[in-house]
Amino acid sequence: MKRLLSLTITVLSFSCTALYGQFGAQLSLVAPTGYYSYVLKPGVSFEIVGKLGESDGYYSFGGSIGYFRLTATQDTFKTYAVGGLSGNLYPGYSVLHSFEQLSFGITNDLKLMPTKKLTPVLGCDLNFSGIQISEDDYAESVEMSSDNGQNYWLVSIVPRMGVQYKINDKFFLSAFFGRSLSFLGTANAQQYDKTSICFIYYPE
Repeated sequence: MKRLLSLTITVLSFSCTALYGQFGAQLSLVAPTGYYSYVLKPGVSFEIVGKLGESDGYYSFGGSIGYFRLTATQDTFKTYAVGGLSGNLYPGYSVLHSFEQLSFGITNDLKLMPTKKLTPVLGCDLNFSGIQISEDDYAESVEMSSDNGQNYWLVSIVPRMGVQYKINDKFFLSAFFGRSLSFLGTANAQQYDKTSICFIYYPE
């Protein structure tokens, strides 16, 4: 994981110094939907973004590194376990200690009016994510189960739409709303809404 992170940072750094390179930072509110909205509270993610494309061009693409940590909506969740020779059901509960996600993404942006100071933007990202979950399960008359730092991976697509404002020739401010939809991986299917503010610097 450390080697992959170092490689990604190197690639992004190269893209920032290349012709038409852009780089910036993005803050997002991550709000789980479906089953995950019952288990996890919304949280804040931070991303470093590097892109290639002209400041007044229609299309840009690049990469990103993002991280967020979510907390449980409750201290405990009711559950049950099967145990004993007769296969009885025993009441119990589960404790979710942590949920962390590190993502490496490929970003794509299409400006609809690139020469205007304020332009609508359509985007679509492809994310490769590593997830680490730590939890404990307890049940009456059944040995406790502990899952400390179990790792999973997911591939997801993030369609989004928003606007970009040109502050001057070097600085741009964007706002997006999108939804992350996972379609491949070892973890359960994951969906969350993502509301983002992105600050981009164009060094050329």
